[in-house]
Amino acid sequence: MNIAVIIPVYNAATTIQRCVDGILAEKCMQQGDIYLVDDGSTDQSVEVIKKLYGQSGNVHLFQQEPQGQAAARQKGLDEAIGDGARYIIFIDSDDQIEQGMLDRLAGVIGDQPLAVCGIKKIFPSHTECETTSALQQADTQRDLVTRFLCRNQEMDAGLWNKLFRTDVITQNGIHFRGNNFYEDSFFVLQYLTHCTPQQIKWVEQPLYDLYKHEGSTTYTYDKHLGEKFKWYVTAVQELMKQVGIVLPTDVWTAFYFRTALHFIHHQLRLGGQWTSRDTRKKLRKLSLNPEVLKRLPRKYAASFILIKTFPGVYHKLYRMKRRND
Repeated sequence: MNIAVIIPVYNAATTIQRCVDGILAEKCMQQGDIYLVDDGSTDQSVEVIKKLYGQSGNVHLFQQEPQGQAAARQKGLDEAIGDGARYIIFIDSDDQIEQGMLDRLAGVIGDQPLAVCGIKKIFPSHTECETTSALQQADTQRDLVTRFLCRNQEMDAGLWNKLFRTDVITQNGIHFRGNNFYEDSFFVLQYLTHCTPQQIKWVEQPLYDLYKHEGSTTYTYDKHLGEKFKWYVTAVQELMKQVGIVLPTDVWTAFYFRTALHFIHHQLRLGGQWTSRDTRKKLRKLSLNPEVLKRLPRKYAASFILIKTFPGVYHKLYRMKRRND
């Protein structure tokens, strides 16, 4: 199959063996390669990798000064493309795959551009699975993009449960933009603008184990997240113009709310000083339009109503929920 597995590595000395050994156990990896890109780890990650896989012919280690996860992924992607890989998948060094995940994806993709499986989100206190997607109900490319922007789940926006085709990436100039927060979602969105719903193959099983823990990108406070939020919204608008997809105002409003809510949640969870006044200011241009609410999944529509009407109550409920996760 000639699959390239790209793994950005940062301080993963305790998890990298679990991650890599699971990948090497897949039958399709007899003709595949793993590209480990260390992004300036300060622990023993590099030493562990060299000790365990230094003599392996299909595990390749690259080192770079700290540039962030997006740059590490792009480095691995460039190396894999240069080596002639036909398929690409991105996996995080602190996660692992279920037995048969790569073989299942490789078995269904055929000549199509994309194969996607479900995920298992593993929290310290519980586990949640996502196995079906709102994207499966799309019938046109515009509907596919609309559903991604308004109704996506983590299994839709993440990179790690998707097998991509290299020629689609290279022919359309798809790449990471160096933004270490929304870079995965934007990469997937770029790719989806070159797929039709009928071309996506789905494996409705939770085959990727996504560990939710402190220290990961989404669980680390980023003082520059406001700038990255603005970048992402603008980048999506520019991409739609570039590919000629025209979306109605209610779609853009729903997308902005989903993205803004993600930003607000990050501030509530990690920022410490975020207030009701800040939330009102962030959402002041958005109105509770019934057409916008229809675009959103039920829980997000309910969140929209509550946070616009009683932001202080929403803040309290959200913080209580996070303490119980």
